[in-house]
Amino acid sequence: MKLVEATANDLEELVDRWYDLATEMEAYSDLIDLAGEIEQWRDDLIRYGLDELTGDSSNPND
Repeated sequence: MKLVEATANDLEELVDRWYDLATEMEAYSDLIDLAGEIEQWRDDLIRYGLDELTGDSSNPND
């Protein structure tokens, strides 16, 4: 891999390409709320762990 020094024109082109990508992907942002999904997963995992530790599981199969 050859490294080269970027110029101001290269930076502008990179910014433009990232902006175009972000603009295109914005239409799909409602498909998944990653932060919300992670928080829900974390909450479920904590609740499961506490239930296992205290024996308060509502699952009759436990």
